[in-house]
Amino acid sequence: MKSNKGPVMANRAAIIESDLSLEEKVVSLMKCIAQELKIREERKISGLNVSGSQLKLLEALDGSPGGVLTVGQLKAKMPDDYPNVTRALNKLKTADLITKQRSTKDERVVNVTVTVFGRQICRTARDALAGLSTGLSDAELKQLYELLQKI
Repeated sequence: MKSNKGPVMANRAAIIESDLSLEEKVVSLMKCIAQELKIREERKISGLNVSGSQLKLLEALDGSPGGVLTVGQLKAKMPDDYPNVTRALNKLKTADLITKQRSTKDERVVNVTVTVFGRQICRTARDALAGLSTGLSDAELKQLYELLQKI
């Protein structure tokens, strides 16, 4: 099943037509839509050889002063409890998208810096993801945003 918004999970229609309560339908649809958006995002950035989670780490670094954060600061900036930060950072380091260096003041602290190549990947990803759309009007987006804040 396809729409003008990209791939649609087959179970969306099943959710809508189900005997679930309205609240259960809403929660199920939100999960379904979140999964669809994640898939669309990953398809858009697939040629960059970074995952969505790795891209979030790069974006956090790219947006920080000097492009430098500690591992702890990066973990705190992640939108969800992302348990594999160290592994993701090691993959980004192997790809020359970041550098890691132990602090000279406190050897427990690791400073992570985005490289020029890492910044280029961020810009390319932003351009690729700029085309993602919900298909909603500005008024609908505002209404949805206000409703989502209440949840």
